[in-house]
Amino acid sequence: MKPTEEVLQVLTQPSNVSVHSDDALVGKVKAAIAADDKKRKENEDEPLRRKPILVPIPQTELPRQFEVTLWNVLHTLARATALSWRGAGRGLAEHWGSLKYTQALAGGHDSFHIGAWNETPGLLFSTQIPTDGGTMTVHALQAPGSGGRPSPAEGREPNLNAPPFQANVMPDIHPPAEGPVAPEPVRGCHVQPKDFAWFQESLAHTTAAGLMAFTGSGRATARHLTDRQGRKRFTGPEHVADMSTRDAAHVLFGNEYVGTDHVFRLNGPRVEAFSGVDKEVFRLLARGDGGEYRALVHASRGVRPRLTFDKNWGGPVSVHADGSVFALRLLPGQNEEPCACSSR
Repeated sequence: MKPTEEVLQVLTQPSNVSVHSDDALVGKVKAAIAADDKKRKENEDEPLRRKPILVPIPQTELPRQFEVTLWNVLHTLARATALSWRGAGRGLAEHWGSLKYTQALAGGHDSFHIGAWNETPGLLFSTQIPTDGGTMTVHALQAPGSGGRPSPAEGREPNLNAPPFQANVMPDIHPPAEGPVAPEPVRGCHVQPKDFAWFQESLAHTTAAGLMAFTGSGRATARHLTDRQGRKRFTGPEHVADMSTRDAAHVLFGNEYVGTDHVFRLNGPRVEAFSGVDKEVFRLLARGDGGEYRALVHASRGVRPRLTFDKNWGGPVSVHADGSVFALRLLPGQNEEPCACSSR
C-alpha cells in the first residue's frame, strides 16, 4: 500500500473527464427508446412518460473535456449525503433529496414537474469508466424547457427567513386538455405557481439543513427541517461551536471554520478529517437567517472556491462556494510507513 502522505498528495491531483454529447448519441438513445416502447406495447405494459425532445449539450455550456480532483468529488459527495446518514434523505444528488424532503412522496418514483407540462428541463447521462486507467467518459444529453424556475410573480413572495412548514400539496400531474374532456391525471408531483413561494422556501431550508448537518450541528440542522423531513433525528445536544468551547475550529486560507473532526485509519496511520463551514455562515444559518446567507454566498462566489494541498494544514483542503470546507491530514506523530493491518 502507498504511504499515507503519498495518498494525501494524490487526492489533489487532477483527473481527466471527457464529455460525449452529439447528434449520434441522440440517435442511439431514440433507437433504444423505440425498442423499449415496442417491447412494452407487446407486453401490454403501461407506456412510460418521456421527455419529448433530447438534444446535445452545447460546448459553450459544458466543455468536451475537463479536469476533476478526487478530493473535490469526495467533498461534493460528503455534502450531498450529510443528511442521508441519519435517514433524513436518500440519494447522492442534493437537489433530488430536497424534492423528497418537501413532499415525503409515497407515489413511487414517478422522475416531477415545475411549471408547465413538459417544460421542466432534464438531464440524461451515463458514465463510462475505463478499465485501463484512461479517461472517464460521461455521455450526456439535455431536454430543454422554460420551466423549473419558480417565479415569485404569482402568489406571495418567498420568505427565506421564515421557519419551515409542511404544505399539503396534492400529488398527481395533470396533463393539459387537448379537447373538451380533461385527461386523467398521472402519478407524480406537480409544483404549480400557487406553490412556488413554498417550494423555494423548502429548497432553501433543505440546503441549509444539509450544510448544517455537514458541520455535525444537530440543533442547527433541525431548525431547517419539518417533522416529516426528520427533524427529530437531529434534536440531540447543541453543537459546541455555538457555545463557549468548540467541537472543532480551524483557520484555513486565513478564514475560520467550525465543524467536526473525524479520526480514522488510512493505510495504518491515523488521519484527521475536518468537515465544517465558514464561521459566519454557521452563525447565520444557526439562527435561521437564510436570506443573508444567500447574499453572503452570492457575493463571495467568485473568490471562495479553492482546492489545494495546504502545507500549513498538512493535507488536501477543499472549499466550496456554499461556505463548506473538507480537509484531511495525517495526525502529528503518526507512523507514515504503510503497515499490513487493514484500514477502516
